[in-house]
Amino acid sequence: MTVERAIELQAQSWTLLAEEKLESASSTCREALQLMECTDGENSPDVANLLNDLAEIEQERQNFVDALALAERARSVLNVPTHVG
Repeated sequence: MTVERAIELQAQSWTLLAEEKLESASSTCREALQLMECTDGENSPDVANLLNDLAEIEQERQNFVDALALAERARSVLNVPTHVG
């Protein structure tokens, strides 16, 4: 249920971004990120995806320092080696 809610919030944040409702898009995406971190863990590819979405929103808000930090965190998540077996 939590993953589904995070996905709904992510879609909602995309809509808000398209409508240029940047403050709402940011808070909605942050809520989705928080849910996904709790469900999948901080090193999930889904978390990285949401971090990239949030970085895009923050860039649109001209919060460049935050956007860069979010993008770097997403990159670090994707560079974490996974163990299989």
